[in-house]
Formats: sequence, structure tokens, C-alpha cells
Amino acid sequence: MPHFITLDQLGYTTPNGTQLFQDLTLSFGEGRTGLVGPNGVGKSTLLQLIAGAVHPSCGHVSASGKIALLHQQVKVPPSQSVAASLGLSEQMEIQARMLRGEGSLEDAEKADWELPTRLEEALTTVGLSGLDPTRPQETLSGGQRTRLRLAGLILAQPDILLLDEPTNDMDTTGCQIVYDFIAAWQGPALVVSHDRTLLDQMDAIAALSSKGLSFYGGNYSFYKAQRNEELALAQRTLETAKSNLAQARKRTATEAEKKAKRDARGRKSRASGSQPKMLLNILKERAEASAGKSGNLSSAVEQKMRSELEEATQSVERRTPIQIDIPSSGLHAHTKILSLHNVCWSPKPGIPVLEDVSFDIVGPKRIAIQGPNGCGKSSLLRLIKGALKPTSGSIDATNIPIAYLDQSMSVLTGELPLAQNMEKLNPDLTQNQIHAALARFGFRAAAANRITSTLSGGETLRAGLACTFAGPPPKLLILDEPTNHLDLETVEMLEAALIAYDGAIMVASHDNAFLKAIKTTETITLQRDGKRA
Repeated sequence: MPHFITLDQLGYTTPNGTQLFQDLTLSFGEGRTGLVGPNGVGKSTLLQLIAGAVHPSCGHVSASGKIALLHQQVKVPPSQSVAASLGLSEQMEIQARMLRGEGSLEDAEKADWELPTRLEEALTTVGLSGLDPTRPQETLSGGQRTRLRLAGLILAQPDILLLDEPTNDMDTTGCQIVYDFIAAWQGPALVVSHDRTLLDQMDAIAALSSKGLSFYGGNYSFYKAQRNEELALAQRTLETAKSNLAQARKRTATEAEKKAKRDARGRKSRASGSQPKMLLNILKERAEASAGKSGNLSSAVEQKMRSELEEATQSVERRTPIQIDIPSSGLHAHTKILSLHNVCWSPKPGIPVLEDVSFDIVGPKRIAIQGPNGCGKSSLLRLIKGALKPTSGSIDATNIPIAYLDQSMSVLTGELPLAQNMEKLNPDLTQNQIHAALARFGFRAAAANRITSTLSGGETLRAGLACTFAGPPPKLLILDEPTNHLDLETVEMLEAALIAYDGAIMVASHDNAFLKAIKTTETITLQRDGKRA
């Protein structure tokens, strides 16, 4: 039996009165569909509406088959076990009582003796083979918790999958597990993601925006090509609208000039007395009526051309990504930035995170830091910045400015307005310089006074970059998983800015498409034991 999801004039307004979308009408059948769109547009909410976790403000959702939703983020009670997170606590307790000889007849009827085998198969599929069901979930990394929730989906045996950013917080191995799982899935799947490798596995792309839901019958690469064609068409339409308005204005000016000449001839003839007064009055009335009709027509045509130009301009602006301009670092090709010699770091004695890590950064290198979750990538970046001190070994850093932006943009204070954050981090700037620096990154006029905690993920990234590059440009820019929680437009905006940046870059990321786009020149891979591979 085929399974499907149907949206019929679906609309949703948040409790605070913000309308996310309205009149969404679309069907999703067999196959994998990627759901993309700007942060805050309502992608996660749409998944919850389909799953029945949230009720629509208007319209209907219908589905044929059992639905399972993988949430992007789940709050975990500190002591909750792996089994409890999968909803298996009761079954585990029943089996434990039966094995101790303390089970009741009701326990015997409820006992699912195939569960341990199915659980181990599901955990093996997601790379968590042998995971103790009693282990507290809080001891797992973010990526491991996502894998665990994926194992829960496998156990649920749904007909329809809804996945919300399934590769967030995943290392390269975890991402590959998700790719393989999705590739093998046979039923309908709706996947919210900014992972372009995953989106290129999709059979179709649905783009959600404030204008509605647009459907593209191909993977992300096809969607991107189509969007580029739409932008090119919008730009051609804009140029045509500009030309049409210019021609309409020229015709209006020509008609006005002709009228002025006719009026001048009429006044001259009237002054000479060569024509009867009655005839002159008739000619004047006809000329005025004709001029009025011509003027009204020219005005209507010009107004129509202005409306078309405004519409074409808005169409281009909607499709044109925001661009940010990172100033030149002035870094020379042979300038030595820093050297690491046998660096080790342990948060506590006997718990090594990094061991004997050595490398140099000279000139505008672009270095990718990769490795499994928990191998010390973020710790290494914080050591280089100076936020941590090596347990042993040495870091020889030249007196060169270094900027460090982590996943949460902790450089910014959430409760402060953006302009005050800029002032706090760059105290030597005048108010004019502060607002000029923010404007270069898209925060103009009143936007400079927005409370920082109200910014979207993409806006927060731009704010962090704006504050970082307002002063003397850093020679080394350190980024820790910069594409996590960003929408695709913001990721591509960041890529364009980093491609143009002429300083050195060190970035920890599992986003291979991002690393390829910014043209990393070297990869440092850390192992689980904290050593370089």
C-alpha cells in the first residue's frame, strides 16, 4: 500500500501572533524530499504539524501510514537511561522480572523476547553496537544522542520518516551512517537539512519561504541550478522593466514637448488674428481634449511600468543572497603565525584529550581540523586561541592578531543590543564607525540596535564576523563548526566571504561541502586518542 502526506491549505500562526505560513497545499509520496528555507521560516514547525505534535491554525494535514519524527534537539533528563529514551524501560523491567522468576502472567503476555535482538540490530545500524541500555544518556555526545534517536526510529518501524537536521552534531562517521540509512529508505521521507551532501541524495526539494512552498523535482544540485536560472531570469526581467519605464518616460516627455509646441502655435495664431475666434476656440477645445487623453494614457502606461519595475526589483532582491565584505588581512605568504610542538592537554590528570600534536601555520593556509566526536578538535582550537593552556609541550605564537568564533558565538553578549556588543569588543571605535562597521555586514539603521539574543543563527554569525573584523583584521581566523544551525543561504554567504578572505583559516567542520567550497589546503585529522592520524 503506498504511503503519502497531503497538506491542504495549511496555515500556522505562533502563539505570539506571528504567521509562519498559510495556504500550503502539496502532496509528498514515495521518495525522499529535502525541505529547505531560511532559519525561522517554519521548517521544524511544519514537521511537527505533519507529525501531529502541533495543531494547524487552518487547513488540514492527512497522512497514510505510521509517522516517526526525529527532532533536531531533545532535552534529556540528567539521569535518563538509553532504554528510557527509547521508551523501552517497561519492557526491560518486565524481562528482568521474568528472568529472576518474579514475573506475573501479565508480564509473560507482555514480554517481547525479540526486543534485545532488534535493539542490538538497530544500535549496530547506527554505529552504537554494544551500547549498554542502562547507560545514562547524558554521558553520550551530541552526535551519539542523535544516532540513538535514529535507532529509536528503526525500532518504531514507521511508514513515513520526518527528519529534522539529522546530521547536526555528527562527525564524519555519523554523517555517513545517516547517508546510508536514508539511501536505503524505501518509503516517503521529508528531511529538513542544510547538509548538501545529504540533500543531494534527495529525489526532490521543497523550498519553504514567506511566499509559500515551491517544489523542485530533483536533488539539491538541480534545485540550486534552477534557482540560479530563476535569478538570471529575474535580472533580465528587471533590465526589461527599467528599459520599458525609460521608454515610457521618453514618450511622456515627447508628448509634452509636442503639446507645448501646439500650444505655442495656437497662441501665436490667436495673437495674429488670422483665424476667426470661433474656429480658434473649437481647435483649442479639441487640442485640450486630445492632450488630456494622451496625457492620461501616458501617465497610466508610466505607472504600469513603475509597478512592473518595483515588482521586478523585489523579485531580484528576494533571490540575491546577502554579501558580506571581509577586509584584507595583509598577511604575507611566508609570515609565520604559530608552531605547536608536542602539545598535550588534559582537563584532569590521567584523562588525556590531546597528545603530542605538532604542526606549523605559515602564510594564508586554510587548515581543516577533522576527526570523530570527542577527539579534541574544539580543545585544540581553544589552545591555539589561548583560552586553554597546554598540559605539556609548547605553542609558539607570534604577535599576530587571531580571531576565534565558536559554535555559539560566545564572543557576543546575548542581552546587549548589537551596537553595544560592537562597542564592548571594539572600544576605540566612534559611534559613526560602529554603525558603519555593522552596516557592512547588513545591520543598517535600527537593525544595529536589536537585542543580540533575538537574532537568527545566520544573523548571529554575521554579527560575530562584524565585531571581529571591525578592528585590525585578524591574520588567523579560527572557526569551530561554523555551519551548524545555519540555513543554506547563510552557509553560502559565509563561503563567499571566506573565499575572498586573504588571511589564514583554521576550521573544525564535518561539512565536507563547506570545506571544499572554501578550498582548504591542508587537513589535520585527530584520532580518538587525541593524536594526529
